[in-house]
Amino acid sequence: MENNQITITLSKESIKEIINAYNLLGDLLETILPPEKIYQKNFRLKLEQALKEVETGRTQQVQTFDEFVK
Repeated sequence: MENNQITITLSKESIKEIINAYNLLGDLLETILPPEKIYQKNFRLKLEQALKEVETGRTQQVQTFDEFVK
């Protein structure tokens, strides 16, 4: 059986450019497509819930990632 794996090495600068392009494309898609076409229903519901929690002040400040995941 053949090994069809390819190893790609990228510089930090290349990775930054890829992330910037990804974000730019995401922003563009969000301006031309409705959320129902981009995001799954469960993600949209959880995002709406999170936004309501922020709006009503049901949040707390954390200093570390460990505090965040508790």
